Amino acid sequence: MEKIKRFNQIILAVFGTLAVIGLASILIFAIVEIIGDWQRGRDRNRDNDLRITPTVNQKNDTLKTQDLVFGMPRLLDTIPQLYLITVSQISLSTPEDIYADEAPITLIKGRSEIYTSKIRRPRNGKFNNLILYRGLESQKYPVFKYKCMVNSYQYWQLNETDYLLIEGTTKDTNGDGKLNYLDLSSLFVYNITQHTLKEVAMANHGYLGHEILHDTDELVIKFGKDVNKNGEFESYEEPNLLMRYSMTSELLRVMISKSMNQKLLENINL
Repeated sequence: MEKIKRFNQIILAVFGTLAVIGLASILIFAIVEIIGDWQRGRDRNRDNDLRITPTVNQKNDTLKTQDLVFGMPRLLDTIPQLYLITVSQISLSTPEDIYADEAPITLIKGRSEIYTSKIRRPRNGKFNNLILYRGLESQKYPVFKYKCMVNSYQYWQLNETDYLLIEGTTKDTNGDGKLNYLDLSSLFVYNITQHTLKEVAMANHGYLGHEILHDTDELVIKFGKDVNKNGEFESYEEPNLLMRYSMTSELLRVMISKSMNQKLLENINL
């Protein structure tokens, strides 16, 4: 009896310890989530969206309300030493003269991560431009020559031609005075070799994503239809469609035919 009693005490002690560890883990996880939500809330309150309308002073001079933030160079291709540098913006707490004298900038070198054909895709409108840097020639090329909010980018090498596939927003489609992820976006195809930029878009539609078809020059692009024409895509009540885009012909074609689309509609509506 004494051995059974001792065994039961050991079992209770083990389960008690496990229960304490489990509760402690849950508590730590909850604290981390609360801190994360608080930090994300602070980031949202900073309002670092790209602004449309400039701010002027009493003399009607344009003021600098946002400044530049550069990312570290990321290696796209080793042989030509091709790098990509992201350009973001930060909102200033106090507007400044746009041509005010600044302190000398000290250049430092940093270690960049190495990527092959695909680069991690930042979202939520982090960049306002992308700079391509060729290390061998020490040359730099900004991709955009106009205002654009870049939500994501992907490097793709096709038939020895290098491309950047970029999700970006150039129009304030919802009329809130800002360029951000809420506006209808487009897919931009930048030919790194020829330094040409082409926008792939559809009227009253927003770009949602793409997939590269294996061993072809084609993309399947998903567009969301802005049915109520409020300048935003609401996935919970608005449909999308798939389109095929050829990098060679630069033609955009329907992926799902009208007849098949009609049959699929009949399945759910009849």
